[in-house]
Amino acid sequence: MSVPAPNLTIVSLPPMKVTAGPSRTVALGRALVAAVVGLAGVCGPPATGVAHAASGPVTATVALTQSNWYWREQSGNPCQATSATSVPDPLPAGDLAVGGPEGPKCSDGSTQADKETYLAFDMSHVPMGSTIVSFKLSLPIDPSGPTFVAGGVPAPAIACAVDNSWSGGPGAQSFGGKPHDTCAKNAPRLASAGGGQSYQVDIAPIAQGWVTAGVNNGVAITDDPANSSVAYQLVFGPPAALAKVVGQVSYQPPGSSSSPSTGAGSVSAPPSAPSDTGSAVPTEPAPALPPSATSGPLPAEPAPVAPTPPAAATPPSPTVSPGTSASAGRTGAPASSSSIPPAGFWAAGIVFLLLLLYSSLFVSDEASRRTRRGPTSRALDHLRYLRTNPSSEAT
Repeated sequence: MSVPAPNLTIVSLPPMKVTAGPSRTVALGRALVAAVVGLAGVCGPPATGVAHAASGPVTATVALTQSNWYWREQSGNPCQATSATSVPDPLPAGDLAVGGPEGPKCSDGSTQADKETYLAFDMSHVPMGSTIVSFKLSLPIDPSGPTFVAGGVPAPAIACAVDNSWSGGPGAQSFGGKPHDTCAKNAPRLASAGGGQSYQVDIAPIAQGWVTAGVNNGVAITDDPANSSVAYQLVFGPPAALAKVVGQVSYQPPGSSSSPSTGAGSVSAPPSAPSDTGSAVPTEPAPALPPSATSGPLPAEPAPVAPTPPAAATPPSPTVSPGTSASAGRTGAPASSSSIPPAGFWAAGIVFLLLLLYSSLFVSDEASRRTRRGPTSRALDHLRYLRTNPSSEAT
Protein backbone atom coordinates (compact mmCIF):
# COMPACT_ATOMS: atom_id res chain seq x y z
CA MET A 1 0.00 0.00 0.00
CA SER A 2 1.55 3.15 -1.10
CA VAL A 3 1.17 6.26 0.85
CA PRO A 4 0.83 9.36 -1.29
CA ALA A 5 3.47 11.92 -0.75
CA PRO A 6 2.30 14.96 1.09
CA ASN A 7 1.65 17.99 -1.05
CA LEU A 8 4.30 20.34 0.19
CA THR A 9 4.61 23.77 -1.26
CA ILE A 10 8.03 25.35 -1.14
CA VAL A 11 7.79 29.03 -0.61
CA SER A 12 10.65 30.99 -2.12
CA LEU A 13 11.65 33.72 0.25
CA PRO A 14 13.28 36.84 -1.11
CA PRO A 15 16.96 37.13 -0.18
CA MET A 16 17.71 39.24 2.85
CA LYS A 17 19.27 42.58 2.14
CA VAL A 18 22.00 43.61 4.44
CA THR A 19 22.39 47.36 4.57
CA ALA A 20 25.96 48.37 3.89
CA GLY A 21 25.65 51.83 5.32
CA PRO A 22 28.07 52.98 8.02
CA SER A 23 27.31 51.76 11.50
CA ARG A 24 27.88 53.78 14.63
CA THR A 25 31.27 52.10 15.02
CA VAL A 26 32.30 53.07 11.49
CA ALA A 27 31.20 56.67 12.07
CA LEU A 28 33.12 56.71 15.33
CA GLY A 29 36.18 55.32 13.55
CA ARG A 30 36.04 58.07 10.94
CA ALA A 31 35.84 60.71 13.67
CA LEU A 32 38.87 59.17 15.40
CA VAL A 33 40.85 59.17 12.15
CA ALA A 34 40.01 62.85 11.59
CA ALA A 35 41.17 63.62 15.13
CA VAL A 36 44.41 61.73 14.57
CA VAL A 37 45.11 63.65 11.34
CA GLY A 38 44.47 66.96 13.09
CA LEU A 39 46.74 65.98 15.99
CA ALA A 40 49.53 65.03 13.59
CA GLY A 41 49.21 68.45 11.96
CA VAL A 42 49.58 70.19 15.33
CA CYS A 43 52.51 68.09 16.58
CA GLY A 44 54.33 67.83 13.27
CA PRO A 45 57.26 69.73 11.71
CA PRO A 46 55.58 73.20 11.37
CA ALA A 47 56.12 73.85 15.10
CA THR A 48 59.85 73.27 14.70
CA GLY A 49 60.05 75.81 11.85
CA VAL A 50 58.37 78.52 13.89
CA ALA A 51 60.73 78.01 16.83
CA HIS A 52 63.73 78.19 14.51
CA ALA A 53 62.53 81.45 12.95
CA ALA A 54 62.03 83.03 16.38
CA SER A 55 65.50 82.08 17.61
CA GLY A 56 67.50 84.23 15.17
CA PRO A 57 69.29 87.43 16.23
CA VAL A 58 67.72 90.85 15.69
CA THR A 59 69.58 93.88 14.34
CA ALA A 60 68.94 97.42 15.54
CA THR A 61 70.36 100.89 14.97
CA VAL A 62 70.63 102.92 18.18
CA ALA A 63 71.22 106.66 18.21
CA LEU A 64 73.90 108.62 20.05
CA THR A 65 72.12 110.66 22.75
CA GLN A 66 74.97 112.61 24.40
CA SER A 67 78.75 113.01 24.42
CA ASN A 68 81.52 114.84 26.25
CA TRP A 69 85.29 114.67 26.68
CA TYR A 70 87.61 115.33 29.62
CA TRP A 71 91.13 116.77 29.65
CA ARG A 72 93.85 116.03 32.19
CA GLU A 73 95.46 119.50 31.85
CA GLN A 74 92.20 121.33 32.53
CA SER A 75 91.96 123.19 35.82
CA GLY A 76 90.43 121.47 38.83
CA ASN A 77 92.20 118.14 38.41
CA PRO A 78 92.64 116.74 41.95
CA CYS A 79 95.36 114.34 40.82
CA GLN A 80 97.95 116.86 39.62
CA ALA A 81 98.73 120.55 39.68
CA THR A 82 96.86 122.47 36.96
CA SER A 83 96.18 126.03 36.02
CA ALA A 84 94.04 127.99 38.43
CA THR A 85 91.90 129.21 35.53
CA SER A 86 90.10 127.30 32.80
CA VAL A 87 92.23 126.40 29.79
CA PRO A 88 90.74 127.06 26.31
CA ASP A 89 89.62 124.04 24.32
CA PRO A 90 92.52 122.99 22.09
CA LEU A 91 90.24 121.20 19.59
CA PRO A 92 87.86 122.46 16.90
CA ALA A 93 84.49 123.35 18.42
CA GLY A 94 82.24 120.34 18.92
CA ASP A 95 84.97 117.72 18.43
CA LEU A 96 85.82 114.84 20.78
CA ALA A 97 89.24 113.35 21.61
CA VAL A 98 91.19 110.56 23.26
CA GLY A 99 94.93 110.64 23.96
CA GLY A 100 97.85 109.23 25.92
CA PRO A 101 100.16 108.21 27.45
CA GLU A 102 99.11 107.92 31.06
CA GLY A 103 100.12 110.69 33.44
CA PRO A 104 101.74 110.41 36.90
CA LYS A 105 100.05 108.21 39.48
CA CYS A 106 97.47 109.78 41.73
CA SER A 107 97.38 109.41 45.50
CA ASP A 108 95.16 106.32 45.19
CA GLY A 109 97.63 104.62 42.80
CA SER A 110 95.55 105.11 39.65
CA THR A 111 96.72 106.89 36.50
CA GLN A 112 94.96 109.24 34.11
CA ALA A 113 94.75 109.38 30.33
CA ASP A 114 95.53 112.69 28.67
CA LYS A 115 92.04 112.89 27.13
CA GLU A 116 88.89 110.72 27.44
CA THR A 117 85.66 110.70 25.44
CA TYR A 118 82.29 109.57 26.82
CA LEU A 119 79.37 108.42 24.65
CA ALA A 120 75.79 107.37 25.54
CA PHE A 121 73.28 105.57 23.31
CA ASP A 122 69.51 105.07 23.34
CA MET A 123 68.92 101.39 24.19
CA SER A 124 65.18 101.68 24.83
CA HIS A 125 64.35 99.55 21.78
CA VAL A 126 66.52 96.62 22.92
CA PRO A 127 64.56 94.45 25.40
CA MET A 128 65.98 94.00 28.88
CA GLY A 129 67.52 90.58 29.34
CA SER A 130 68.63 90.31 25.71
CA THR A 131 71.96 88.78 24.75
CA ILE A 132 74.13 91.29 22.90
CA VAL A 133 75.86 89.54 20.00
CA SER A 134 77.67 92.64 18.72
CA PHE A 135 77.63 96.42 19.16
CA LYS A 136 79.70 97.99 16.39
CA LEU A 137 80.68 101.63 16.61
CA SER A 138 82.52 103.79 14.04
CA LEU A 139 83.94 107.19 15.03
CA PRO A 140 84.98 109.56 12.21
CA ILE A 141 88.31 111.43 12.38
CA ASP A 142 88.13 115.20 11.84
CA PRO A 143 90.58 115.93 9.00
CA SER A 144 91.07 119.45 10.36
CA GLY A 145 91.75 118.32 13.93
CA PRO A 146 95.21 117.82 15.52
CA THR A 147 95.28 114.01 15.24
CA PHE A 148 98.68 112.36 15.51
CA VAL A 149 99.80 108.73 15.90
CA ALA A 150 103.34 107.43 16.21
CA GLY A 151 104.53 105.83 12.97
CA GLY A 152 104.07 102.07 12.86
CA VAL A 153 102.45 101.94 16.30
CA PRO A 154 98.64 101.62 16.55
CA ALA A 155 96.95 104.04 18.91
CA PRO A 156 96.41 102.16 22.21
CA ALA A 157 92.86 103.47 22.67
CA ILE A 158 90.32 101.16 24.32
CA ALA A 159 86.64 101.12 25.39
CA CYS A 160 85.74 100.82 29.09
CA ALA A 161 82.56 100.52 31.16
CA VAL A 162 81.32 103.69 32.91
CA ASP A 163 80.34 103.24 36.55
CA ASN A 164 78.28 106.37 37.25
CA SER A 165 76.22 108.98 35.43
CA TRP A 166 77.53 112.05 33.61
CA SER A 167 76.23 114.94 31.54
CA GLY A 168 76.76 115.83 27.90
CA GLY A 169 78.76 118.96 27.17
CA PRO A 170 81.04 120.85 24.77
CA GLY A 171 84.19 119.07 25.97
CA ALA A 172 87.54 120.01 27.53
CA GLN A 173 86.00 119.26 30.93
CA SER A 174 88.07 118.92 34.12
CA PHE A 175 88.99 115.50 35.44
CA GLY A 176 87.57 116.75 38.72
CA GLY A 177 84.07 116.05 37.35
CA LYS A 178 84.93 113.01 35.25
CA PRO A 179 82.91 109.84 35.91
CA HIS A 180 84.72 106.73 37.08
CA ASP A 181 85.28 103.96 34.54
CA THR A 182 86.46 100.35 34.82
CA CYS A 183 88.64 98.83 32.11
CA ALA A 184 88.62 95.07 31.63
CA LYS A 185 91.88 93.20 31.11
CA ASN A 186 90.75 92.33 27.57
CA ALA A 187 88.94 95.62 26.93
CA PRO A 188 87.79 96.21 23.31
CA ARG A 189 90.43 98.09 21.29
CA LEU A 190 89.84 100.74 18.66
CA ALA A 191 91.10 99.86 15.16
CA SER A 192 91.87 102.21 12.29
CA ALA A 193 89.64 101.89 9.20
CA GLY A 194 89.64 103.51 5.78
CA GLY A 195 93.28 104.54 5.97
CA GLY A 196 92.80 106.37 9.26
CA GLN A 197 89.55 108.13 8.29
CA SER A 198 87.70 106.50 11.18
CA TYR A 199 88.22 104.21 14.16
CA GLN A 200 85.97 101.23 14.84
CA VAL A 201 85.29 99.10 17.93
CA ASP A 202 82.84 96.41 19.07
CA ILE A 203 81.64 97.15 22.60
CA ALA A 204 79.30 94.14 23.00
CA PRO A 205 80.67 93.16 26.47
CA ILE A 206 79.97 96.67 27.76
CA ALA A 207 76.52 96.96 26.16
CA GLN A 208 75.60 93.61 27.69
CA GLY A 209 75.75 95.22 31.12
CA TRP A 210 73.24 97.88 30.03
CA VAL A 211 70.50 95.33 29.29
CA THR A 212 71.40 92.96 32.13
CA ALA A 213 71.64 95.33 35.12
CA GLY A 214 69.32 97.99 33.68
CA VAL A 215 71.89 100.81 34.16
CA ASN A 216 73.08 102.47 30.95
CA ASN A 217 75.93 104.90 31.70
CA GLY A 218 77.40 104.69 28.21
CA VAL A 219 80.98 103.89 27.21
CA ALA A 220 84.35 105.57 27.82
CA ILE A 221 86.84 105.85 24.95
CA THR A 222 90.12 106.17 26.81
CA ASP A 223 93.83 105.36 26.81
CA ASP A 224 95.03 101.89 27.76
CA PRO A 225 96.04 102.20 31.46
CA ALA A 226 99.12 100.13 30.65
CA ASN A 227 100.34 102.70 28.08
CA SER A 228 103.21 104.60 29.66
CA SER A 229 105.18 105.67 26.58
CA VAL A 230 103.14 105.90 23.33
CA ALA A 231 102.11 109.50 22.69
CA TYR A 232 99.06 109.89 20.42
CA GLN A 233 95.83 111.83 19.98
CA LEU A 234 92.67 110.96 18.05
CA VAL A 235 90.28 113.83 17.30
CA PHE A 236 86.75 112.74 16.34
CA GLY A 237 84.60 115.07 14.28
CA PRO A 238 83.49 117.37 12.77
CA PRO A 239 80.13 117.92 14.56
CA ALA A 240 78.13 117.19 11.38
CA ALA A 241 79.78 113.75 11.15
CA LEU A 242 79.38 113.07 14.87
CA ALA A 243 75.64 113.79 14.56
CA LYS A 244 75.39 110.72 12.28
CA VAL A 245 77.18 108.36 14.67
CA VAL A 246 75.00 105.37 15.58
CA GLY A 247 75.51 101.97 17.14
CA GLN A 248 74.85 98.88 15.02
CA VAL A 249 73.51 96.29 17.46
CA SER A 250 72.83 92.59 16.93
CA TYR A 251 71.08 90.90 19.85
CA GLN A 252 69.16 87.78 20.82
CA PRO A 253 65.81 88.70 22.46
CA PRO A 254 64.96 87.01 25.76
CA GLY A 255 63.12 83.70 25.32
CA SER A 256 59.72 84.66 26.69
CA SER A 257 56.19 85.24 25.39
CA SER A 258 56.51 88.93 26.30
CA SER A 259 59.23 89.50 23.68
CA PRO A 260 58.21 92.27 21.23
CA SER A 261 57.64 91.38 17.59
CA THR A 262 60.73 91.95 15.50
CA GLY A 263 59.07 91.99 12.10
CA ALA A 264 61.73 91.46 9.46
CA GLY A 265 64.43 91.26 12.12
CA SER A 266 65.39 94.92 12.13
CA VAL A 267 64.68 97.74 14.59
CA SER A 268 65.60 101.39 14.23
CA ALA A 269 65.66 103.44 17.41
CA PRO A 270 64.84 107.13 16.90
CA PRO A 271 67.23 109.58 18.57
CA SER A 272 66.12 110.90 21.93
CA ALA A 273 66.87 114.28 23.42
CA PRO A 274 70.19 114.46 25.33
CA SER A 275 69.81 114.65 29.07
CA ASP A 276 71.13 117.74 30.82
CA THR A 277 71.25 117.25 34.56
CA GLY A 278 73.83 119.96 35.17
CA SER A 279 76.05 117.71 37.28
CA ALA A 280 76.93 114.08 37.55
CA VAL A 281 74.75 112.20 40.03
CA PRO A 282 76.22 108.88 41.25
CA THR A 283 74.06 105.86 40.63
CA GLU A 284 74.45 102.19 41.35
CA PRO A 285 77.47 100.73 39.53
CA ALA A 286 77.10 98.85 36.25
CA PRO A 287 78.00 95.14 36.23
CA ALA A 288 81.69 94.87 37.04
CA LEU A 289 84.10 93.67 34.39
CA PRO A 290 87.46 92.23 35.51
CA PRO A 291 89.51 95.40 35.98
CA SER A 292 93.18 95.63 35.16
CA ALA A 293 93.39 99.29 36.12
CA THR A 294 91.06 102.15 36.96
CA SER A 295 91.10 105.89 36.59
CA GLY A 296 89.49 108.63 38.63
CA PRO A 297 88.30 108.37 42.23
CA LEU A 298 87.45 104.79 43.16
CA PRO A 299 83.81 104.05 44.15
CA ALA A 300 82.95 102.18 47.32
CA GLU A 301 83.14 98.44 46.94
CA PRO A 302 79.76 96.63 47.14
CA ALA A 303 79.12 94.45 50.18
CA PRO A 304 79.97 90.78 49.62
CA VAL A 305 77.03 88.48 48.97
CA ALA A 306 76.85 85.23 50.90
CA PRO A 307 76.78 82.18 48.64
CA THR A 308 73.48 80.38 48.33
CA PRO A 309 73.59 76.80 49.68
CA PRO A 310 72.98 74.14 47.05
CA ALA A 311 69.44 72.83 46.79
CA ALA A 312 68.70 69.24 47.73
CA ALA A 313 68.85 66.79 44.87
CA THR A 314 65.46 65.85 43.42
CA PRO A 315 64.59 63.07 40.98
CA PRO A 316 64.36 64.19 37.36
CA SER A 317 60.92 65.10 36.07
CA PRO A 318 59.74 65.41 32.44
CA THR A 319 59.78 69.21 32.36
CA VAL A 320 61.70 71.65 30.18
CA SER A 321 64.31 73.80 31.92
CA PRO A 322 63.24 77.47 31.99
CA GLY A 323 66.69 78.64 30.85
CA THR A 324 69.63 80.34 32.47
CA SER A 325 69.34 82.87 35.24
CA ALA A 326 69.41 86.58 34.43
CA SER A 327 72.27 86.93 36.90
CA ALA A 328 74.46 84.95 34.46
CA GLY A 329 74.12 87.76 31.95
CA ARG A 330 72.69 85.38 29.17
CA THR A 331 68.98 84.69 29.24
CA GLY A 332 66.15 82.98 27.09
CA ALA A 333 68.79 80.60 25.74
CA PRO A 334 66.92 77.48 24.86
CA ALA A 335 68.30 74.16 26.09
CA SER A 336 70.44 72.49 23.44
CA SER A 337 69.45 68.94 24.42
CA SER A 338 66.80 67.19 26.52
CA SER A 339 65.94 63.67 27.64
CA ILE A 340 62.23 64.30 26.98
CA PRO A 341 60.97 62.40 23.87
CA PRO A 342 60.07 64.65 20.91
CA ALA A 343 56.51 65.60 20.04
CA GLY A 344 56.41 62.99 17.29
CA PHE A 345 56.86 60.22 19.87
CA TRP A 346 53.80 61.34 21.84
CA ALA A 347 51.76 61.80 18.63
CA ALA A 348 52.61 58.24 17.52
CA GLY A 349 51.57 56.89 20.93
CA ILE A 350 48.23 58.69 20.78
CA VAL A 351 47.61 57.41 17.24
CA PHE A 352 48.32 53.83 18.37
CA LEU A 353 45.92 54.09 21.31
CA LEU A 354 43.15 55.57 19.16
CA LEU A 355 43.53 52.86 16.52
CA LEU A 356 43.49 50.18 19.24
CA LEU A 357 40.28 51.64 20.66
CA TYR A 358 38.70 51.76 17.20
CA SER A 359 39.64 48.11 16.50
CA SER A 360 38.12 46.89 19.77
CA LEU A 361 34.87 48.75 19.09
CA PHE A 362 34.67 47.38 15.53
CA VAL A 363 35.21 43.77 16.65
CA SER A 364 32.61 44.14 19.40
CA ASP A 365 30.06 45.62 16.99
CA GLU A 366 30.70 42.92 14.37
CA ALA A 367 30.29 40.13 16.94
CA SER A 368 27.05 41.66 18.15
CA ARG A 369 25.72 41.92 14.59
CA ARG A 370 26.52 38.27 13.87
CA THR A 371 24.79 37.17 17.05
CA ARG A 372 21.62 39.06 16.10
CA ARG A 373 21.56 37.59 12.60
CA GLY A 374 22.28 33.96 13.71
CA PRO A 375 18.73 32.44 13.56
CA THR A 376 17.93 34.13 10.26
CA SER A 377 21.08 32.78 8.66
CA ARG A 378 20.27 29.19 9.79
CA ALA A 379 16.73 29.41 8.33
CA LEU A 380 18.07 30.57 4.99
CA ASP A 381 20.60 27.77 4.92
CA HIS A 382 17.78 25.21 5.60
CA LEU A 383 15.56 26.57 2.79
CA ARG A 384 18.44 26.51 0.33
CA TYR A 385 19.11 22.91 1.31
CA LEU A 386 15.42 21.86 0.69
CA ARG A 387 15.43 23.56 -2.72
CA THR A 388 18.55 21.82 -3.84
CA ASN A 389 17.50 18.42 -2.37
CA PRO A 390 13.74 17.86 -3.12
CA SER A 391 13.95 14.17 -2.26
CA SER A 392 14.68 14.95 1.33
CA GLU A 393 11.26 16.61 1.70
CA ALA A 394 9.46 13.29 1.58
CA THR A 395 11.53 11.61 4.27
